[in-house]
Amino acid sequence: VPPNPEGGVTLVMTATEHVWVRVLTDGQTAFEGMMAPGQAKSWSGQEAVIVDTGNGAGLLVTVNGQPQGVLGGRGQICTRAWGPTGEIAVPSLAPTPTPEASTG
Repeated sequence: VPPNPEGGVTLVMTATEHVWVRVLTDGQTAFEGMMAPGQAKSWSGQEAVIVDTGNGAGLLVTVNGQPQGVLGGRGQICTRAWGPTGEIAVPSLAPTPTPEASTG
């Protein structure tokens, strides 16, 4: 995947159905709400763009010019993340036990 000329990640999302979506760029909520069929939006981040949706089939996604297709099935809750070099592991949005966690 060629790097974004600006040195980050640019995500373009087009709704194919009515769909709820939340987008986080570099850890900050950039958008949260409904998108209508045919509506397109784009976001950019330096480190990561995370997409959270309640209908994986309702969104077509392109990242840094590379089509990613739909995120999942109809009505499927999906969370996906991309960085400058392509898709990345989704940073944890909920507290999970980790061996390196320190309680102080």
